[in-house]
Amino acid sequence: MARHGFRSPSKLHYEQEWFREMYALELAAAGLAQHIRIGKNLKSQFPDLLGNLREGEYLVWSTEFERTKYSAVIQLAVFLDLFKEKELGVILEDPRIEFMLQDRGVWQSLAAHKKALDRLVQRIEIVTADPTKDIYLACMTHAMCPKVLEIYEKKRPTFIPQIFKGNPTLAEDIKEGAVKFGMSVTDDPFVLCDACRHMGDFVIQDAFLND
Repeated sequence: MARHGFRSPSKLHYEQEWFREMYALELAAAGLAQHIRIGKNLKSQFPDLLGNLREGEYLVWSTEFERTKYSAVIQLAVFLDLFKEKELGVILEDPRIEFMLQDRGVWQSLAAHKKALDRLVQRIEIVTADPTKDIYLACMTHAMCPKVLEIYEKKRPTFIPQIFKGNPTLAEDIKEGAVKFGMSVTDDPFVLCDACRHMGDFVIQDAFLND
């Protein structure tokens, strides 16, 4: 089971070259690169299981969001050596993906590869799950996952402050991202954590990589 790769923020209400012509919550080029690397690492670690995998010898589950489908099928493409095919090989030649470029100013849209990715989604059969009902891939409400959320709420007062204690520049990185969103944040680690959830992982990752 894997989470989708880096995505655009939940609300694109500011002009930013990174996300030009992108929608909210859309998979970023750096996110696609993440899953290509994950696929390569898994294949090298488990060659007996994944080294000779053939089409039809797997079952792919995903939520119905495009970003999760792309993340799933791109890993399968690595396992199945589909990048040897010209259309998919072009994706690997994209410098943003080949070198996993995440630096400030690197445009993250996958528009140039959308046709190839959509064909891949059609080619690799995916069992989609309704995110409002699924209890495994989309743990979103207390009714769906009461025990998991109970544990989270119990440990939240301890582990969130520990995250910031172990990452001395993280608070400033989040504040930097918050400025772009017009958000008002304090030094309270819980306020900063909630801001992260609002802004999306790629914005914070970008700030973290560019101290």
